[in-house]
Amino acid sequence: MNNLIPQDTVHPLYSPSYEKLTDDFILDSLSTQTIDFNDPQLTSPQGVTIVSMSGKNLLFRKDKFKDTITVNGIGIENHQQLPDGTNVVILSDFLFNNYDKVQKAFQELVSQPGTPSLGPFGENRPPPPPPPASLGTFGENSPYPHPPPPQGTSRSGNERSVPSTDAGSESPPSGPETGLPEIPATFSSSFENDKFLNIWKFRLSKIQESSVKVDSRVPETILPVTNFRMINLVPQDAPHPLYSDKYQTLADNFILDSLSTEKIDFEDPNLTTPEGVVIKTFTGKDLVFKKDTSTDKITVNGIDIENHQLLSDQKTVVVLSDFLFNYYDDTKKAFQELTGGPDSSNGVKRSKQSETGAHSGTEHRTKTEIATEDFNVPQIPQDLEDAQDAPDASQFVFLWKNRLSNVEKTPGFVRTATQPKTVLVVEPFKMTNLIPQDAPHPLFSTEHADLTDRFILESLSTEDVNFDDPKLLTPEGLTIKTMNGKDLTFKKDKSTGKIKVNGIDVVSHKVLKGNTDLIVTSDHLFNIYDDVQTAFNQLLKTNTGNPWFGAPTVLPAVPKVLEGTNTEIDASGLVNVWENRLTKFGTTSTGDSGAETPKTVVAVSFIKMINLTPQDAPNPLYSEQYEHLANGFVLDSLSSQAIDVTDPALLSNSGKIIKTLSGRDLIFKKNEKTNKLTINGIEVENNKTFEDGTSVFVISDFLFDHQTAVRSAFDALLRESPKQHGLPPF
Repeated sequence: MNNLIPQDTVHPLYSPSYEKLTDDFILDSLSTQTIDFNDPQLTSPQGVTIVSMSGKNLLFRKDKFKDTITVNGIGIENHQQLPDGTNVVILSDFLFNNYDKVQKAFQELVSQPGTPSLGPFGENRPPPPPPPASLGTFGENSPYPHPPPPQGTSRSGNERSVPSTDAGSESPPSGPETGLPEIPATFSSSFENDKFLNIWKFRLSKIQESSVKVDSRVPETILPVTNFRMINLVPQDAPHPLYSDKYQTLADNFILDSLSTEKIDFEDPNLTTPEGVVIKTFTGKDLVFKKDTSTDKITVNGIDIENHQLLSDQKTVVVLSDFLFNYYDDTKKAFQELTGGPDSSNGVKRSKQSETGAHSGTEHRTKTEIATEDFNVPQIPQDLEDAQDAPDASQFVFLWKNRLSNVEKTPGFVRTATQPKTVLVVEPFKMTNLIPQDAPHPLFSTEHADLTDRFILESLSTEDVNFDDPKLLTPEGLTIKTMNGKDLTFKKDKSTGKIKVNGIDVVSHKVLKGNTDLIVTSDHLFNIYDDVQTAFNQLLKTNTGNPWFGAPTVLPAVPKVLEGTNTEIDASGLVNVWENRLTKFGTTSTGDSGAETPKTVVAVSFIKMINLTPQDAPNPLYSEQYEHLANGFVLDSLSSQAIDVTDPALLSNSGKIIKTLSGRDLIFKKNEKTNKLTINGIEVENNKTFEDGTSVFVISDFLFDHQTAVRSAFDALLRESPKQHGLPPF
């Protein structure tokens, strides 16, 4: 049903132009007669026939060998008899050719005058000329970059013997005098998805671009923090200080204080002494290792070790549960400054609320509108700030803190004394993917402060929720008000005990130490997701210097072996996007674009490509607004380096690494037992090397963060102007 037609597009079954089709669709699915699934007649050649309410026959048959039942030859996936005797039968496909009828009606709808044809996913439908904007690199390993500020110096609270000034100065640092050491190959391959490694790679690449010499010392002990803590160091989807030119000294110190030229022996009996075993970081700070004899647990400077591993070259990796040397606080301080913290003079006046007390969430204010008198976001309950007691709330709390810090030092500011008793947060996965990771986040932008305030206030209530209240079982449910006056209606399913709020599942409920009720929901409330997407799209459009989604604009020609229809291997989804982009550059697929010739092509399977966005709906990879997204998608799929599938290096732990034309790593590995290939951990479904040396690999899923980026762009396209695409307003 979801895929009967593209989701979020005009639907014939909801259109007044096709009422008879809708009525027939429903009546074909209903019968006044019952069916007994234990009837022995089901196994006979004649089966059991009942009549639909439209007068058509529904023939039920059972295969006595497989014990499967069909209706008019269509498999039954499930069936259930309700308490009132009604039988519900879930079918695997549509009856009476209804699928084709709806498809035909849909085509008629979108081809009506004034409604532009949407075109199938793979069709080369040239978009209008591109706008003069650069939108930036997407992907898990691409930090949100900032335009280079004027030359100067800056530093964090962590001291280092290089010229610097206080954190928060408007000039970036001149850089370290000796740079950073090279990354050991064993660490890079064994911890390829490590967030600490990503920062090290990024800073090393910046240093190598400058005249600074690489530190010649070799680390023997490496102490990264767990990925979970690294991911939550600052809110995901927000600008990151450790990737900012303004805070390169902070980033370099962070790395150097995680490295030591000394080895650590975890069997050393001195670990159990009061003094422990002390080694020095690259900046000369002490790392004190101690072992608790009662639990055998080892700590470094009082921080638990979650894991430690001896690499093949005898280097030791020690994974810590938390940050050393106050780096968490220093990075938070830098983040506040980046996003307009207390000392940045970015206080913003809240526009006057309407009589309903609600904001649209997309209102804009200028930076000169200083707001104090009607700001009503309350203080954060202390028990909610306990990351161990309320881990699911950590991203929401960080957002809340950031918003408070932007206004609380504004002259005349007075915070509301009202305190929330109930806090509702969406589950962390949903919060993380509210917008693409590593992109500018509207909820941390002063431009959309009203939206941020609404997001927070709609998650808070001054009222308690009693999950044992009998009202939860009534049709009306139990209703409380959010702090901006909206209804939160809680209902409980008597048969399952599951609770919903405004129709959204409650995933968990916990009373914290200070009696704050923390409720985790499976999805966002009050259409906030759509409003954040709209604001995100506005950010990309208004900030023309924003490099998000950016990619080089030189694409290579499509190899001749991939032109046209290829029956040996299907890379058509990628090739269609590739050829369409070449058309935009004014070259043909056989033209000379001045780019490197690809020897390796990695394409996503056809089924994944056609389901990247709804079929026949506008596709960002063919849109003039997202030309750089399409360029990045293509370049991330190509490499000028060849790969030999018989190379024994594929069987090693580190695999064989080649670079894409956009500079990213493609890690090829082969399973010795199954002989199956993977690329960046994604299974290779098919591969072929052609006579001209071009190797094509079809993989089962998307590389990097392509799927998230394209779907976010797709959502933005629809919400920006749904009528343009024949869609109902949102």
